[in-house]
Amino acid sequence: MSVRPAVRTGRVLLLARSFPPPDGGVERRYANLCRSFPSGSVDVCSSRRAGQEAFDAAEPYRIHRMPVGPLGERRAAGFARWSSWALRRAAQGDVGVVWVGDLRPLGRLGWLLERLTGVPYGISFYGWDLTSELARRRRAGWKDALAKRVLDRAVFFLANSGHIAGLARELAVRLGARAPGGRLRVIRSGADLDRFHPHRDLGRVRSELGLDGGPVVFTAARLIPEKGVATVLRAFARASRAHAGATLVVAGVGPEEVALRAFAADLGVAARVRFLGAVPYERVAEVHAAADVFVLASRSVPGWTENFPNACLEAMASGKPVIAGRVGGVPEMVRDGETGFLVDPEKPAEVERALRRLLDDPALRASMGAAARRRMERDFAHARAAREIYAVFAAASRLRLPEWP
Repeated sequence: MSVRPAVRTGRVLLLARSFPPPDGGVERRYANLCRSFPSGSVDVCSSRRAGQEAFDAAEPYRIHRMPVGPLGERRAAGFARWSSWALRRAAQGDVGVVWVGDLRPLGRLGWLLERLTGVPYGISFYGWDLTSELARRRRAGWKDALAKRVLDRAVFFLANSGHIAGLARELAVRLGARAPGGRLRVIRSGADLDRFHPHRDLGRVRSELGLDGGPVVFTAARLIPEKGVATVLRAFARASRAHAGATLVVAGVGPEEVALRAFAADLGVAARVRFLGAVPYERVAEVHAAADVFVLASRSVPGWTENFPNACLEAMASGKPVIAGRVGGVPEMVRDGETGFLVDPEKPAEVERALRRLLDDPALRASMGAAARRRMERDFAHARAAREIYAVFAAASRLRLPEWP
């Protein structure tokens, strides 16, 4: 009687510069996905970051940190270090598929590994990587030729919105690469519905945040011009005139903070605007729960647009209506007039009108917030997205991956 040889169990190897810390949207998405996958199914290779020791020790998967900073792998010596480590890791024989988290330059590393070891690779797109590539005016011919090869050899592409999928197809055309076709999967980001929900003790949360009984407007964004926080301040100042107890809570840090604080003072609302700075992820859910309305007035600029912002998903999961700019992939999540309002972020008056409607009508806030939560439960649960992404890995892997429990 013959005995079948044991089938070796494989792992997914994630190569990503965008990985916590810090706690940005893309970084958080990758970490949340890795936590959701079956135990022992994924290893991560990322850049050295401040505060990495505490973060890495708490994660349930293995993380290898390269001894170069976040941009070190763009330089030849840094890329050589990444390549040397990745080749040694692949030589251990248990890497079933490589998951590339950043098109440039780590897409080249995925391609190199496939050429030298036969391990297949795929690429996640998250928006900025594609818009920055498409915005390049001066392009080096050899870089484009290599980028074409990277796209041609990838066995899958993951896009978290139809908007991003469209950008991926456009880049393939621009580079003369073969069409992504069935290799391109749109699997929209989800939110953790157990962490973000509307059933918290709002009295306690508001008391801890120092908020009184008036309506609370929340915005969370990096404090840079394209995120439109100045537009939110202006809209709040005008829309809240009939609501003396209203408060605007701003979470985020960035180079515009001093100017935004001064602008709030010029508008006469400095006493009613709370700048929280960087809010730990564990605390973000409580701030969402304490709010009545979430606003994100991001606008598109050359080389960047809002794509599928986690902050909007988290607000919707928390049962809050969302006012957001009609840009990028945002219309794929916010249903205008049902779960919130879509506005032109270049027209502050539109943001103001939408905010005034919600501040003036508590019943409308409640109905839109409930509709937002239902939409999240139906279409954007994180667990569903994680399972679909893992199925893509399993289909592409040269080795059997651990079963989804």
